[in-house]
Amino acid sequence: MTNEEITFLDRYKKELREGKLYSQKEIAHLYTALAKGDEAAVNSLTEALMPRVLELAEERADRGVFIGDLIQEGSLALFLALGGANQKPADMPYDEYIDDAVSMALDAYMTESGAATEAEEKVASKLNVLVEKMEELEKDYGGAFGIEDVAEETGYSVEEIKDLFKLAGEDLGK
Repeated sequence: MTNEEITFLDRYKKELREGKLYSQKEIAHLYTALAKGDEAAVNSLTEALMPRVLELAEERADRGVFIGDLIQEGSLALFLALGGANQKPADMPYDEYIDDAVSMALDAYMTESGAATEAEEKVASKLNVLVEKMEELEKDYGGAFGIEDVAEETGYSVEEIKDLFKLAGEDLGK
């Protein structure tokens, strides 16, 4: 974990310790209230089960996704699962239902984040090729080159080059 994540985690754990701690008996009563349709139980259970969300997020730490993002995604999944608890299979214990819902959401988030990272790496790689070729052309031609020359040197289309620089928030200036 990065120093930023460790600092975040220390603060977050401190906040959890300073909040209300629920006993297993209290959580069981809240599950009963939830089963009877008590909407206030959702908020109390969300608070009560945040330490479990933290545990599930920590199990997935150090895999390229910021721990705070995992906790946030897990919190949302917990809240949604509790709100849709009437969809829980009758023979499935609440703890298992919650763990499954939060774990699936965290895994999906990590998969999505990984896909985004791969796409970002592709764009960065292509931009690096463009910059290198533009530097070579600058050196060879003293700045007298156009986007068509860059396209010819890289094999990228003019439109693709424009799109890549737009994504990077850069002005071609040429």
